[in-house]
Amino acid sequence: MADAIADTGPILHLHEIGQLQILNIFDRLTVPNLVADELRAHGVDLGNRQSPHIEFVNVEESQWHDVVNQSKHLAIHPADAQVFVLARSSSFLKFVLSDDLDLRRLLESQGTT
Repeated sequence: MADAIADTGPILHLHEIGQLQILNIFDRLTVPNLVADELRAHGVDLGNRQSPHIEFVNVEESQWHDVVNQSKHLAIHPADAQVFVLARSSSFLKFVLSDDLDLRRLLESQGTT
């Protein structure tokens, strides 16, 4: 198994169809704080899930602010920027779960998918 970093969309959509257990394919799922906030706003609370091991990470604005500002041709939102920062901090070795096209393009610009 492997580790992954999650954006809001994939978790939200799996929740909508009652298939959050699919996330069990990962040893560890890292969720940045703004993604967790968005999920809670949609009624998804991952705080009581035992498996997979979900790690909630606070990513300070000073770490992600430049990602939003430097991505002039891409609509990178703060939660997406947090996902990117976590991917970059893992040297882009972790899987990134996202349904956001601009985040995918930003990741691809760094040689990862």
